Amino acid sequence: MKIAVFSCRPDERPLFEYYGKKYQIELVITEEAPTMDNLALIRGCHAVSVITTPISGMLLTAWKKEGIRAVSTRTVGYDHIDMQTAKDLNISISNVSYTPHTVAEYTVMTILMAIRRMKTILMRY
Repeated sequence: MKIAVFSCRPDERPLFEYYGKKYQIELVITEEAPTMDNLALIRGCHAVSVITTPISGMLLTAWKKEGIRAVSTRTVGYDHIDMQTAKDLNISISNVSYTPHTVAEYTVMTILMAIRRMKTILMRY
C-alpha cells in the first residue's frame, strides 16, 4: 500500500516513518498542502492523509482518477472535505476520534496558555 501524507509537520514525520516501516506502507510525505498543482505526488497511492486544508470536490475527483480510494484527516472535524462528492465518488473518509474530555482539556489548556501569554514566554527561549 502507498499513502500520500500532506501538510506533514516536522513533529509528525518520525511517527509516519516509524509506522510506515512497521506496517510496510510506502509513504510520500510532504509539508505541502494538497492542491491541483501537486497531483503528481499521489501517483500510485491508494490513500491520502490530510489535515485542515479544504478538500474540494474538484480535488477529490482528480484524486479518484489517480486511484485514491480513501482520505483520512488528522483532525476531529471533517467539514473541510466535500463529503457529498466523496460519497458520490465512493471515496472513504475517516477522521480522528478523540474523547470529549480530551477536546475539552485541550480547549482549557489553550485558554490558560493565552491568558498567561505563553507564546511570548516560549519565544524568549
